[in-house]
Amino acid sequence: MDPKKNMQLGIRPKSDFMYTASWGELYVLTEHWQSDLEFYGDEIKFLQNLMSKYFLQLVQEENAEHLQDLVGRLLGIDKSHVSLKDKTIQHLSHLVEVVKDSNSSQGQQFRDEHADLEDGFTIFVNDFKTLKKDVFKVTEHILHTEKFRHLLGE
Repeated sequence: MDPKKNMQLGIRPKSDFMYTASWGELYVLTEHWQSDLEFYGDEIKFLQNLMSKYFLQLVQEENAEHLQDLVGRLLGIDKSHVSLKDKTIQHLSHLVEVVKDSNSSQGQQFRDEHADLEDGFTIFVNDFKTLKKDVFKVTEHILHTEKFRHLLGE
């Protein structure tokens, strides 16, 4: 895959890119992560509203356990999101400091920090996708169960 295309997607190319990329390329990649985190924040709010405003009021007891598990996982994802967002903001500030002081020996430390941040971002995205799939599965089950109950007149 083309490295410039990877930069647009916010994906680290397989190679020593992390340690050879220019400061500008790393800055652009980090800004992509920051933008993606804004999007995930909106997604998290939507799922929280969906579960708290709609599901918890409509669900029968046998489905409540599934929702409680999802609510707990969603809280964990939200905490991870906030932490990752804070680390990304701090990382961008750190990059500005490294660029201003071109004689700084912090370049390698910054690149290691960047790799760690990217690993954290990757884990977060995978966890979020898994949770979202599970929310959709439970939603489908609940809607089917509740519709069936309604048809039976319960």
